[in-house]
Amino acid sequence: QIVPESQREAALLLGQFAARLDPPGQSDPDYRTKIVQRGAVQSLIKMLHHRDPGLREMAAFALGRLAQLGDNQVGICHSGALQPLLCLLGSEIEDIADHIRSTNTVNKSEDDIENEAKRFVENLQHNAAFALYGLAENKDNIPKMIIENAYMRLRNCSLLVPTSEQCVTKTVKRIEEKIKDDVLHYLTYVIGNGKPLDRQRSTLALAFLCKPVDMPNVFLTHGGLDVIADMLLKDNPAEPLHYSGGSSKLVVNIAMEA
Repeated sequence: QIVPESQREAALLLGQFAARLDPPGQSDPDYRTKIVQRGAVQSLIKMLHHRDPGLREMAAFALGRLAQLGDNQVGICHSGALQPLLCLLGSEIEDIADHIRSTNTVNKSEDDIENEAKRFVENLQHNAAFALYGLAENKDNIPKMIIENAYMRLRNCSLLVPTSEQCVTKTVKRIEEKIKDDVLHYLTYVIGNGKPLDRQRSTLALAFLCKPVDMPNVFLTHGGLDVIADMLLKDNPAEPLHYSGGSSKLVVNIAMEA
């Protein structure tokens, strides 16, 4: 059985290879393509679920570098990476500190544990944010990101490091810029014909993203207004909501996300 330390080193090396030549020269191999062709993505995604924060950190690092290549973006997004990456954005210092305490064999001080946990959280959040930024470059990923609640979670996340916050802001902008043409048409179809949770998430996102000229089609013709009304009136909606400050727009309560 491969030990976590070996897996961490392997993921780190894959990430370093993926970042070596960006973009590659004409005569240079693109390691990002080669790494994906050799089946590394599924193993990296599996590592995102591991309890060891070091494994999650390096897996997100490698996926972030791989996700900067257009040919890899759809495969990563549609292979189960989206939810664990979003969860990493919500990494908490105390959760990581508890894990470090439970594996503390060298009598680290409480200050050392807290500092190490904070470093892990900063890196986990940043690596996840960078990976999601890459995935949002491809318009074919946007409907899935909307349906899996990525847009609303990105809007509402709070990260420790300003550069991570900036990365999330750029990712949100990428998503906003792609809500048009085929992407908008598909999400509108989902609102009218999708599963209840998909309909609700698509409607909530488009409440923020939809241009005024498209609102009658989305909210009247295809039933977006009915979806919102159902969410307000039902005792147990699939996607709970609340109002954000004085805004009249609906925001997902991601703490109770299904």
